[in-house]
Amino acid sequence: MVYKRYGGSGKFTPQQLVIMDKQNKVNNILRKESEKISERKEVKNKVSITISDNKSYEIIQYTSHTVHVWLNGEYVGDRNNKKHLREIAEYVNINIFNGNGNQKNTRTIGDDIIKYLKAAE
Repeated sequence: MVYKRYGGSGKFTPQQLVIMDKQNKVNNILRKESEKISERKEVKNKVSITISDNKSYEIIQYTSHTVHVWLNGEYVGDRNNKKHLREIAEYVNINIFNGNGNQKNTRTIGDDIIKYLKAAE
């Protein structure tokens, strides 16, 4: 059995069409992730704080409300943002628990720290 490409002149087997379909799905996922990243790049707020001789932090909040933490000029990584935000919150005496007694999420802790530091400027 032979299949024609949509509008093209190539001939494809069913296995090739399945591979092409999977590649299209992967490309769509990558495109969506790329859009998320570009959306995240618009900086809304940026603050800095030094909590010791060897720990200088920069906290960046994007228009999507995502918060990234940089330690001594290097990004701490997506899985470490909250850990460092907790350390900063403890240093500036910001509560990391909400009214229900649950831990605040990364965006909320980051937003609280940014508001605190901007007010202290």
